[in-house]
Amino acid sequence: MTTPSEHLIVIPGEMDAIQLEGAIGKLRVRVDSPLAPIAFQLWDCFDQSLRQASKVLVEFDNRFLLISGGGGCVMQSAQRSGNFVSDLESGPVKQGLRKVPPLRALLVSGAGQLEIRRIGVLDSLQKTQARAVVHTLRTEDGVVTLVLMQRLRGYDKAFAVLETALKHLATAKALVIDAFQSIRPNLACYTAKPDFGFGSDTPIYDVVTEIIEGLLDVAHANEAGIVADHDTEFLHDYRVAIRKIRSVLNACKGVYSPDQMNALNQSFDDLMAPTGRLRDLDVQELDQAGYFEIVPENLHPGLHLMARAFHKQRMAEHRKLAKYLSSRPYQKTIRALAAQVSEAGALEPGPKADQAGVRFARKMILKRYKKLQQAVQAGGKHASDAQLHDIRVHCKRLRYALELFAPLFPSKGVKPVLKSLKKAQEDLGAFNDCVVQQDALQRFLNTHAAKSKADSREIALSVGGVVTVLTHRQSIARAKSVAHLSRLGSPEYQKNLRQILTAPETKE
Repeated sequence: MTTPSEHLIVIPGEMDAIQLEGAIGKLRVRVDSPLAPIAFQLWDCFDQSLRQASKVLVEFDNRFLLISGGGGCVMQSAQRSGNFVSDLESGPVKQGLRKVPPLRALLVSGAGQLEIRRIGVLDSLQKTQARAVVHTLRTEDGVVTLVLMQRLRGYDKAFAVLETALKHLATAKALVIDAFQSIRPNLACYTAKPDFGFGSDTPIYDVVTEIIEGLLDVAHANEAGIVADHDTEFLHDYRVAIRKIRSVLNACKGVYSPDQMNALNQSFDDLMAPTGRLRDLDVQELDQAGYFEIVPENLHPGLHLMARAFHKQRMAEHRKLAKYLSSRPYQKTIRALAAQVSEAGALEPGPKADQAGVRFARKMILKRYKKLQQAVQAGGKHASDAQLHDIRVHCKRLRYALELFAPLFPSKGVKPVLKSLKKAQEDLGAFNDCVVQQDALQRFLNTHAAKSKADSREIALSVGGVVTVLTHRQSIARAKSVAHLSRLGSPEYQKNLRQILTAPETKE
């Protein structure tokens, strides 16, 4: 079922039938008795992809209703095999959710009771000229009303009068997303890239400490999702946040005392270490889904055997990590770190702590860029796998530095520099993925004990087919990587980078 945009009106609070009747002139409103209340749920991803796109997804009575910011809506069955968009049945709601990140699960972001009643607009002869279905959604925090209007043939004027009156109740400037925010006001907003408030005059000690504090909050926000195993992005974001902290500490020697720096490095190394194996298995399962598309169907039996083995390993590893993240020692460690970072002056300063953030960052970023240049020159057009991996690491370190310290520099200049760097990193990432996948498949082949010789043969044939395709993709990714890396060393790129790093300082 698809409902055109002019057929849906969203009203903050409850619809006032008396006020509505007073706004439709000589016509009258008949309000039927409500049906028995039913449960409803509001759905969104953890990163609020729908809210960011000004959309609302409501489930009730085994149906999904997707509402856009402009007031348009579509509806379809809520039957599904899971809570990812790909798990939904084909239909207008699934189509409307096509831009939701495919690796993000849909999660319940609010719930309450839904009351449905019908209203009719009658003329003086008691003849119905327009109809509407009123959905009143109630939570503990508030009420929002959805009115789905039904146009009757030959009564366009009555429909227009009803629509105008309802829009008046909704208020012309009321936004759909704001109306729904009123029934879930305590919904926390999550971002993997926190905003920082430091400026060019902020001492580097305060800059680095604020970055660490923000990223530690990101890691902490993902813990519950990792334990619940909603989707693999929770662990991904957790690891990226910790990796960025480690990268900042590595780049900012002298900001904290040597003892303090060593203690912080050890703490974040300890947080990262238990997560590595599960992330490897997450990536393997995600890659596994694509293997069926790149090899002939006669090689699929071995892929199914391999997928079951990887899934079994992953479930065991997840249980281990979930237990660790829920443990008292872990919670005590993460709380102590958060308290230390958030308390002014708790981290022991080093000899460079008082330097202006912008001056320190300039030197650090240029140093990282020079290391990237040296790695690219050392590899040349015929860089080995190990050299390309090293270049990828340097790209990542430079990108982290530019992103995290961006508030110190003109935003217009940083974006194009980052864009080229991200493209190079994507190409290198595609190359590295091919290498890692082949290594993982070979390691599985060498270590997995199949139940029978027939299973071993099926797995070996499947691995051989996948590796053949990955080898071809690897050569293509290598060529793209080398071509793009040459641009990072171009005079134009160097000029753009130096321009933002030498731009006049702005007073904050």
